[in-house]
Amino acid sequence: MIGKNMKKNQVKMWYRKKTKGVTLLYAILVIVILSIVLSSSSFLIVQSLQNSFSDKSSQAAYYAALSGAECALYWDNAQLAFGKSSGDHVSELDCFGGSSMTLSDGVFLSNVDMSIKDKNGKAVKGDMIEFTFTAEFPDTPQCADVTVKKGVNEFVTVIESRGYHNCDIDIKNRVERGFRAVYGDV
Repeated sequence: MIGKNMKKNQVKMWYRKKTKGVTLLYAILVIVILSIVLSSSSFLIVQSLQNSFSDKSSQAAYYAALSGAECALYWDNAQLAFGKSSGDHVSELDCFGGSSMTLSDGVFLSNVDMSIKDKNGKAVKGDMIEFTFTAEFPDTPQCADVTVKKGVNEFVTVIESRGYHNCDIDIKNRVERGFRAVYGDV
């Protein structure tokens, strides 16, 4: 204990004994805090990069779906490519300046929901012809699976397009986005 009887030298030695290792303790504390801050920052950077990739893939898939739907819309309106019977259609489509896309033969669908409602709000059912094709885009890995359904008796067309950021089905995190258009007597 420090008292009146202690000499100046004894006080200095007592103080040194009590404070030995404090600098080392402060250094370890600073290193631990810096390590926590750096690891948190690294985690946030990795998460941000993953979100950026996800956003980019999602956007590419959406635009692939939209482009596939626009291709089908063009061929339906401008070229009358999709008929109201299974044999009444063109066999190949070309929208993106690449190789032509093969159009499937129409499949007859009986008494299906036509994606429209009558004046009372009830779903309308009827017969439709369904055509499908895969839109592949030149110089990019994106593609879109497009389905066009034409009403046989009613003037209704349903275009459903599913875009993919990459056409390779074996990719682990393949991103898909859809687009749907219904027009005619709706």
